[in-house]
Amino acid sequence: MFYMNKWGRRIPMIIRGFAMGICMMLIAVIMKTKGDPVYNPVTKKPNFNFEDKHASNAAIAFVYIYVMSLALSWACVAWVYPPELFSTSMRGRGTSLSSASNWFINFWFALYIPTAMDKISWKLYLIFMAFCYLMGIVVFLFYPESAGKTLEEMDFLFTKSRTPWVFLDREATKIGALFERDMARGQALTTFDSGKVMETARVETVERTATKEEAEGL
Repeated sequence: MFYMNKWGRRIPMIIRGFAMGICMMLIAVIMKTKGDPVYNPVTKKPNFNFEDKHASNAAIAFVYIYVMSLALSWACVAWVYPPELFSTSMRGRGTSLSSASNWFINFWFALYIPTAMDKISWKLYLIFMAFCYLMGIVVFLFYPESAGKTLEEMDFLFTKSRTPWVFLDREATKIGALFERDMARGQALTTFDSGKVMETARVETVERTATKEEAEGL
């Protein structure tokens, strides 16, 4: 949690998504260039033999790097991020749907990946690579940062007046509370009614208010 609170949600998902994609790409390259597919009559599936021990060790190393990247990002953020996005009225259904889809996809992968590996061999890792890159791109374009923000602030980020291109929205990509930072800087404080922005007022910092009161007292 300390790691996710310090670095937020977006940055780990973006960086680690591309890191996992690079690992999948390099594994595919190693299997294509250095691997020797041998058909196993017992399992009726191809096995890859590596005459070059260094190539074999490199493929194993990239698998470990992939798992490490996954564990430090998507494996944990995927369970924390959805509940932070949904409003109170939608959180139960939204979180349930995200969890169910996650387990369904895991079930589908476990069921069909062996067949895909048998059919297309090393090319399967290129498909994994494409999905990893796609995850990083989608998060960069559309996923707002939720670390340190309240539910009201997340509602503010999803109002119709804001751009859906999150990477263009400075407030949607920064880590930490929006209203508290705005109050500290004397910027706008926004109130809501049914998810719509109703009022925007200028607020002063505590230091400015105290200085004004002292001046009036004199």
